[in-house]
Amino acid sequence: MTENTLITNEPEQPQEPSTTEKISTIEQLDETVQLANEYPDAAKDGEQNLPQEVMELREKGMSLLSAYRLYDLRQTKTKLAQAEAKFEAEVANRAAEAATTGSLAGGEAHVKDYYTSEEWDKLPHSIKERFIKSGRIFEFMKKWSGK
Repeated sequence: MTENTLITNEPEQPQEPSTTEKISTIEQLDETVQLANEYPDAAKDGEQNLPQEVMELREKGMSLLSAYRLYDLRQTKTKLAQAEAKFEAEVANRAAEAATTGSLAGGEAHVKDYYTSEEWDKLPHSIKERFIKSGRIFEFMKKWSGK
């Protein structure tokens, strides 16, 4: 062995992180805190359990909070579109039920301006009540009697 070679059995001392690494770690913690403040449920398990879409956006350079906001916005728009479609279908179904004569859903036949005495006898009670309350029944009766 030469004099210049020293052999030591001491373990290597871990190097202290550089200033850049420290700043990066602080920024990551700050982003996580911001996410936890705005979306407590999303941040409770840490970054490893965030949706894949959020992590992909992070890899593209977007901040954690911005990536999660975009993900949340997309999820909200999808849910809103589904709710709107469901609502429109229900409105269409109700309109179809109301237009069906004799519907069990409570739809009524079309109300005319005049009914003969034979038609009057066949009308549902609810329609008769409307004409009685409005006083139009007297116009019908005059026509029925020929006066």
